[in-house]
Amino acid sequence: MKTPSALLLASFLLLLLLGLATHHAPAASRANLHARMLVASQDAHQNRHASVWEPTLDALVNPSKVFRMLVSTPDVVWIPNFASHQGASYYNYSQLSSYTANGTEFDDGQMTLGAFAIPHQGFAEVSNFTVGGALIGWDGMLGLGSESHEPDCPSKLPFHSLVASGVLDEPLFAIYVNPLTRNGALTIGATDTSRYTGEIVYADVVDPSMWMVAIGDIQVNGRSMTQLHRAEIAPEIGFLFGPEDEVGALAKAVGASPMKDGYFRIDCSTPGPDIEIVIAGARFVLTKSDYALRGGPTGDEREEECTLAFLGFAYDRWTFGLPFMQKVYTVFNWGDPQHDGRGRKVGFAVGN
Repeated sequence: MKTPSALLLASFLLLLLLGLATHHAPAASRANLHARMLVASQDAHQNRHASVWEPTLDALVNPSKVFRMLVSTPDVVWIPNFASHQGASYYNYSQLSSYTANGTEFDDGQMTLGAFAIPHQGFAEVSNFTVGGALIGWDGMLGLGSESHEPDCPSKLPFHSLVASGVLDEPLFAIYVNPLTRNGALTIGATDTSRYTGEIVYADVVDPSMWMVAIGDIQVNGRSMTQLHRAEIAPEIGFLFGPEDEVGALAKAVGASPMKDGYFRIDCSTPGPDIEIVIAGARFVLTKSDYALRGGPTGDEREEECTLAFLGFAYDRWTFGLPFMQKVYTVFNWGDPQHDGRGRKVGFAVGN
């Protein structure tokens, strides 16, 4: 009999139990670099728009500690072995009598996600990084990516492990973000029909190394804003990233003006056009209240100016973060477990 599949999260709070770690070696430079790359895009923006940064999870490790970890879609699970900020929890393998060194950069332990136990789940133990404020309030990262691309990783990623074990009713997880409170819910193994309206439309994953899908277009007033038709879905990112020239044109079309560090200023009070994102023939609309982040570059919401939720980057793709996911219920479907994920796809529906 399969385990009941719904695992709900308030404020993306997830109970994660890591116990009986059996292998240890300190994470070396490659794992640390990977961690820095994953949070680097967040570091410049977190303090300016703190209200955006809500997706977290609670985690317990043996011996009992509470970890607050970022729910994300990259191909990594990592926990620091030092206090990354004041009040942080951190992983200490020396307190576990069962550990033995295995010569790799990864630890191995039993991980429990709600009702789902994953024996021998690998994760990276990060020994240092220099991204400062990017981890304020977080103790690590739980990646729900499809595959690990670290060459020495001893096991599958957690979601892959659950799919392979056959305990899920369906090989998927779904994320809902409340647009008013920025709290949210995660379901593993099933969708939650109370969280969306209408039908779920699906787009094929075009790069199996990440949750990146084909998109039809991005439009303002019926005018196409992009020639790149793929986007990574990333709940850990507080903005929408895109190619610099295309984001610049989009900013101009909605009445935003450039600031330093790649930001765009936009007036909070005047009306503005909708931004339509076309996926699998369906149109998902960001109104001005969705793409104008109140607070300006200082993050002080008493300020009269807003910051555009789109940022330009040297990308060959788009990245859709929280401002998109606050409007769109998102389903990450592994595909056929018997054929290495053939038919992997991401579903989208209008969120409630």
